[in-house]
Amino acid sequence: MFYESILIWKGTIPFHVYHQLRIEKNARLLWNSSLNFDIYEFLSVHDLIKNDQKTYRLYLSFEMSSEQSLIINHELIGINKNTILNKNFKLDLISYQEVLPSQDLSQIKGINRNFYIRAQQEAERIGKAQALILNSLGQVVETTFGNIFFSKNARDFVTPSLHSGCKKGIMRDFFLENQNDLGLTIAEKDINITEISNFSYAFMTNAVRIIQGIHSIDQFIFDTKKYFWIYDKTLEKIGLDFD
Repeated sequence: MFYESILIWKGTIPFHVYHQLRIEKNARLLWNSSLNFDIYEFLSVHDLIKNDQKTYRLYLSFEMSSEQSLIINHELIGINKNTILNKNFKLDLISYQEVLPSQDLSQIKGINRNFYIRAQQEAERIGKAQALILNSLGQVVETTFGNIFFSKNARDFVTPSLHSGCKKGIMRDFFLENQNDLGLTIAEKDINITEISNFSYAFMTNAVRIIQGIHSIDQFIFDTKKYFWIYDKTLEKIGLDFD
């Protein structure tokens, strides 16, 4: 079983191609088969296309039954568009370590869901927004809700390599592919938890919330203002119109 969280913005899916490719790849990894599935067609068949200016989160789960038939469940949730690219939203995280599955399986969203639920519950228990996932080597993987980026100067960023066990997230791919247009440099590398004190800035990304600043991880505090320009550049590049 795997799942996909999709942003629907004024009747369109900004990252349609990214989502489509990831769904097809997950089906090959899990079931060694191609998946005849199109997101827009699914929306149309299930009457989920809304002719309004609202913003939605579409949750899709894919499961193969014992009879080898595909089961797709969905949930459409309205969200406040002002929570997207909110410059004043600041995340406080705790670090959480456990053994993760193999690299190939870690790319599938939902394959280690129970572990992420436990990590998130521990974060919420002590009043934190999310948990920062660490692998068995003490390397940073990602947060419980998305990929993570660090910087010393708010221009040159690093993000954990796929070898760490992090997901090949939609926004992670977007930033890596468009870093020149956004005026950034981004390197993929292994980052030990002991190294995060060397950075002054950090943010989290996913395909629904886009980008959210990180205020703290454990006892380490980060600046959440100097890279505000990245929010504006990202909005412009994606083509999200707030009018």
